[in-house]
Amino acid sequence: MNRSELTRICNLCGKRKPIIEFAKDRTKRQGYDYRCKACRRNQTYEYDRKRRALRKYFCLDCGIEISRMGRRCKSCAMKAKWREPEYHKQHLKALRKAWRSDNYRKQQSQNTTEAHVRGDFNGVYQSPTTPELAIMAILGEMNIKYEFNTFTLGSYTYDFYLPQHAALIEYDGAYWHSLAKAKRNDAIKDQLALQNALMLIRISPPLGHDFNHGKLKGILEDALSTKRSCRPAQGGAVCILQLGGPP
Repeated sequence: MNRSELTRICNLCGKRKPIIEFAKDRTKRQGYDYRCKACRRNQTYEYDRKRRALRKYFCLDCGIEISRMGRRCKSCAMKAKWREPEYHKQHLKALRKAWRSDNYRKQQSQNTTEAHVRGDFNGVYQSPTTPELAIMAILGEMNIKYEFNTFTLGSYTYDFYLPQHAALIEYDGAYWHSLAKAKRNDAIKDQLALQNALMLIRISPPLGHDFNHGKLKGILEDALSTKRSCRPAQGGAVCILQLGGPP
């Protein structure tokens, strides 16, 4: 009898199928597995799935349980990457290159405009940035009361208002304030501050927010106490505090 004409009943599905649909197995009496190939494949898959469900994996750094096999969770894996000097160097290099690209700046400006239209910021950034948090800490050390993102002149909002010193502080990020529109708005803010007899301190950092805490505190104290290096006009003054050039 031809082998293709032989049949066998599968012990799992109970169907009679041609013998060619059963895998060969020399340990069995008839030389074939008691399961058809389809049922054997499904049974193996279910067994592996149940076994994987019972496995537990933990992050090597923080110890939390992770969903799949690996050494670290996503957060710890990214932190580990940033601890590698070469990765950190290359990543910052790529960011600096992007910041200097006109197309990238236009896209970022468009994204921010769309976010304002959606109402994500309501015209003002509600949460302080890392440099602004540093300025807050310094003002706290100097026991200076301030208002953050609430003081306005006309339709323009300033980063910090210091009532005791009749002064304003603006943090000019290296990226946003290099745009043409931001420069026009900054000029208008300067003029409004001068017209209202307020000292405006502009802090211009190096690219990437790499500034020194002690140096920033020192020049703020110097500007508020003596108003040195400020440009007076109509009872007000504009201070440009340059914390360093681009790297």
